[in-house]
Amino acid sequence: MLATAVLSLAPVAVLAQERLVADVPDLPDEHAAIARRGERLSFPSPAEYFRVLAKATNPRWRTWYRELAAVPPTDRSKVSAGLGFLIAEAHLAAMARDEQRLHNVCLELGAHMKILGFKDALAPVIANVEARVLASNWNAVHMDLEILAAEAVEELLRQRDEDSARLATLGLWMRVMHVGSGVVAGGEVKDLSLAAGGEGLPQRLAEVAAGISEKAKETEPLALMMRQGEKVARIWSREKFEAGRVFTVEEVKDTHDRCATIVSHLSAG
Repeated sequence: MLATAVLSLAPVAVLAQERLVADVPDLPDEHAAIARRGERLSFPSPAEYFRVLAKATNPRWRTWYRELAAVPPTDRSKVSAGLGFLIAEAHLAAMARDEQRLHNVCLELGAHMKILGFKDALAPVIANVEARVLASNWNAVHMDLEILAAEAVEELLRQRDEDSARLATLGLWMRVMHVGSGVVAGGEVKDLSLAAGGEGLPQRLAEVAAGISEKAKETEPLALMMRQGEKVARIWSREKFEAGRVFTVEEVKDTHDRCATIVSHLSAG
């Protein structure tokens, strides 16, 4: 099944994360252990997932753009989730081969990273993305975006802010699933499980969310993300996959609606 094949890929972000952790001996023991496991990054690559969707149907990527916020939010949890949202948005723009959109997203990424305290540290990665765009090296753009996601998580862990690191990952993947489920719902796709990114992804995201501190879980947008994410995980449970369940268009649309609710809190549109 194509979706399962996507999950079996080892994205460059995981490899980059392993390299980064090995090179950063001052990470706290508990955070280094989490990072070595690749817990937050052991998902299919957004680019590979989008490419599988492109083979299954003919997505009009630009129709899935969301309005970018004129001013980044001031709440740190929303900034962190929004950072992940923007990385997903950059992958989407790269699929559309949209140079101007990617430039605009990179500006917003810089604004979010400045609030989170590591804009200068990751400025070279953003510069690489921009350079690859100008060279129309789209595969390299996606790879650099994966590295950006990995290094952003590392920077947040260096700040002893595991909650924000988890939120960044959730923001990225809820946006990816939002687009994916919408593409599947609107196209003639035989394998409806592509809407969830494949077997196990919603459950992995639920596990990431479960590791966030209880205090943070009471705040928005996390409380909303938790509620909607748990419902999505139930729709696409491992038990249903193992039983050979045939998923329905209604379940795909329900997934898309729940992801859309989350995304509406992460963007201006």
